[in-house]
Amino acid sequence: MAPAATLLRAARKTAGLSQAELVRRSGIDKSTVSLIESGLRNPSIEKLDHLLRATGRRVGVYPTSRSGSIEAGDAIADWLADGDPEAALRAFLRYSDNLAATEGVDRVVLAATEPPPTGSPVWDAALAAVTEYWLDRDALPQPAWIDDPARTLPEETPLTVNRWTSTRAIRDVPPAFRRRRILVDESTLQSA
Repeated sequence: MAPAATLLRAARKTAGLSQAELVRRSGIDKSTVSLIESGLRNPSIEKLDHLLRATGRRVGVYPTSRSGSIEAGDAIADWLADGDPEAALRAFLRYSDNLAATEGVDRVVLAATEPPPTGSPVWDAALAAVTEYWLDRDALPQPAWIDDPARTLPEETPLTVNRWTSTRAIRDVPPAFRRRRILVDESTLQSA
């Protein structure tokens, strides 16, 4: 399970709420919400569920050893903020590998919750595309968040992270990526 801080931040950001609005809606004091979101306090399941309900979400428990969409979005955002797009790519590929390594309901659960915004429309679109890509492989249900128009780019954009990657290496763009105008070669999504 993702840490409470990651879950709460992701739910709040996805709902478009400020921390002050979450405090108002939940009735839980600002310092407690701030401590939970910063990872300095672990709330009880009941308190976390109460806070999540104020964002329109709720706690659901499903045992898994793999990280999912929330952790991927959070990690990518952190790496981009640190100016490390290569680490962001590694976080993206780890999410892809986690989806590839699971099947059925396990795969659906990893992808079910909308990740927090990464701060980059390219990476937000790429997360939606890779989610669709792996769920489509087994005709699994798609989460609604992947259809958000903001997760489609206005023009084709290669998913390049450094000066050594090139659009010349992009030969086979999967349909899920093509629909969102993200250019990435399908071989990139295959675990080594």
